[in-house]
Amino acid sequence: MKKTVVNQWDPNKGNYYPHQPDKDGRKSYDIRYTLHGVEFKGTLREQPHGARYAYRAEITAISPLTGKSVKDSKGNVVARSFWSNEADLNGLLNGIAKAAEKLYADNAVALSRAVEENVVFRPETTTPAIAAERFAARFEDSLSAKAEKAERASPKYHRKAAIIKEYFAQLPQKPMCEIVSVEIRRLLPFWKLSERNLKLLSGFWDWCIRNKYCTGTNPFPTLTRRTRSPDEKAKAAETPEVLDEADVEKVFHALMDDAVQTAKACAMALQLFGGLNVSQIRALTWGDIIFDDREPDKVIVQLRDDERSGSTHKLDRPIFPMGARILHVRHQSLLQNRTSQSALRGQKVTVRQNGAAIPSGEITRYIIKILKSIKLSAEYYSRKEPGKILRPNELLGSTYRYMVHYTCGLGAMEPGTANYLCGKSLTGNTTDDNYTSFSSAAGLERLYAYMHRLCVPEPLPQGIPPQVSEDGGKETGTFLPKMSRDRVTITATVLLQPGQALTLESAHGGTGIIEAEESTPSGRRRRSKKGEIADTN
Repeated sequence: MKKTVVNQWDPNKGNYYPHQPDKDGRKSYDIRYTLHGVEFKGTLREQPHGARYAYRAEITAISPLTGKSVKDSKGNVVARSFWSNEADLNGLLNGIAKAAEKLYADNAVALSRAVEENVVFRPETTTPAIAAERFAARFEDSLSAKAEKAERASPKYHRKAAIIKEYFAQLPQKPMCEIVSVEIRRLLPFWKLSERNLKLLSGFWDWCIRNKYCTGTNPFPTLTRRTRSPDEKAKAAETPEVLDEADVEKVFHALMDDAVQTAKACAMALQLFGGLNVSQIRALTWGDIIFDDREPDKVIVQLRDDERSGSTHKLDRPIFPMGARILHVRHQSLLQNRTSQSALRGQKVTVRQNGAAIPSGEITRYIIKILKSIKLSAEYYSRKEPGKILRPNELLGSTYRYMVHYTCGLGAMEPGTANYLCGKSLTGNTTDDNYTSFSSAAGLERLYAYMHRLCVPEPLPQGIPPQVSEDGGKETGTFLPKMSRDRVTITATVLLQPGQALTLESAHGGTGIIEAEESTPSGRRRRSKKGEIADTN
């Protein structure tokens, strides 16, 4: 609606602007009121007939420096609602003035700071050092949802602000509007900034202009999005997606051999068989690894994510049995050298013998060493750089996700479960959006049953003949391994007569190849192709 009349309202330096009545004939006014250097803006509206109050107004404190709403120490906008049944306009305006005075009294600290900023930090005179000192932390808070918390005492916050303060202190200390791009370009060779930090400094300058903390234009060079060269694209295209099953078994045996000597075997096992990244692995202690004495293949990794939305921050999950065995071997070897298990609980999983943490780069080099020792095929190596394995950490992560989605069969059957095991957020997931359904005791048992589908292939223990029973022409063969972790491998040739059927059942699923032969009336057999359903005459 257009403003038609500007009226003066003298008491306490306020004024109002009447609007055209709406289609129902209700009146409304824009209110401006200044108190102690702070402007309060609001709208006074006539309420519908039958409402409890005849008029309602909402007033908000405006920063004289930025022209935006002032926020208190908790991040809430300094605002107040006003209701009245007063019919006289002057009486309504005086009531709003009193509400503004009450609002100022309740938020005196925040509003006084806003006035002080306007006096000290004038946009046209603000220097880079002053802007960085006063607004860098505020800029970093605007970049991350983590900073929405009221408590920000942790050292991990405001690291970007420290970078901004360091480099802006080296800029010419004159108004930011007077600094030109030539002065910035002279400093860049000495700074040797990464592309990320250069983008950070340029972004802070843009943010200051956008929020009216300074004037002028951004003198930092324009950053263009980096595109990959044809060689880089070819290098990415030649990277294999996953390790095959035979290579996974070779890695498992190599890590079992190294588990006693080095903790790096556990790091690679947690990455390949647990889906954890290097940062998560280096943060784990042995107290975060839960073993089951009754089931050696069952290991639960305790994880938390206090920044993740959801019903719980507890994100515990099991790892594949191969990884569990490697951790068991390492854990038992450490217990033999210690008198107290409590001392081991507080120790990091990935540490050297002297107790020093293993750097992430050293873990990556160990992964490359193991992958080379199992003699990977040529497709895993770079064609341009002979002897270099392409993206070893990504290769392990994609192999883990492949085993969860396809080997365990969760990708299409239960995508929510697969996402949880792969560490993805369940927010908005239509199949499973409750973290406690996985991290509870019952949920972990269900997850372990899924992970148990990928076991270490072992031969059938000797001395356990199959139990065969005959019942009216029906034959049933039952193969019982000694432990539930063993996987039964059967190689047999079965001739089915007309009317007979072959049924295979396995509690934890199974993999393999079935070849069918067709029996003709003449007695001759014809071998069909693998996977083809052959007719039985």
